[in-house]
Amino acid sequence: MMERRRYRGPARKRPYLIVLLAVLLLAVACLFYLVPYYPANDYALAAMQSDGSVTVTEEKDRIVFQPAEPKAGFVLYPGAKVDQRAYSPLLRALAEQGILSVVEEMPFHMAFFRMDAAKDVMEDFPQVEHWYIGGHSLGGSMAAAWLDGHSDGWDGIVFLASYSTADLTDNSLTVCSLYGSEDRVLNRNSLEKYQKCLPADAEMHVLSGGNHAGFAGYGPQKGDGTPVITTEAQVEQTASILARFILVGPLDQSSVLASPN
Repeated sequence: MMERRRYRGPARKRPYLIVLLAVLLLAVACLFYLVPYYPANDYALAAMQSDGSVTVTEEKDRIVFQPAEPKAGFVLYPGAKVDQRAYSPLLRALAEQGILSVVEEMPFHMAFFRMDAAKDVMEDFPQVEHWYIGGHSLGGSMAAAWLDGHSDGWDGIVFLASYSTADLTDNSLTVCSLYGSEDRVLNRNSLEKYQKCLPADAEMHVLSGGNHAGFAGYGPQKGDGTPVITTEAQVEQTASILARFILVGPLDQSSVLASPN
């Protein structure tokens, strides 16, 4: 008598269904994490208006703050899950002092999805001779990671509540790092650990009373400390330090202890 075989189709398909379900659940979890972000507030949006001193242009992947006669250029990578428009007050303040300033848009508001965002900026603005790059939080780390292998033509890098895990000691880049004394988002242990990745003469500033979110106009950030100064004050201090750093040059590190209120 011929032995009857059992039909095992559904059983064989079960592992594939489990894998598919796991992938779908992971995709949903990623969307729940990536889709929400910190939008620009009214303070930031008001800084996006062109006037006689600064022309603001929203392009496909960037926002440009252009003075009539640029003396230098600066490219900013936004922090994780932060609307790029939130940095308008800072970039406008820099443009008002003659620095053509660009903030790049990041997919899902995460800079590691577009680390090379600054690769064409020099070609797009050939009238600018001196260029600096930088970023806030994750944006600063991603800018440094990209700059590590593409430093030609760049004069320096700026870290706002950020640090570099890439070694930037083997080139001629100048470095300026700022963070707020009340910042509770920045990992201070990592900041200290990766200090070795910066040149010995890197310029360091602690903004007294400032916090993590105070570099931009997007309101309070989860886990951050309570600022003692206003966002407007922190942006003003930051713009002053960066304009001097970009247009004049780094300070003697021995003279940099802490930025005033």
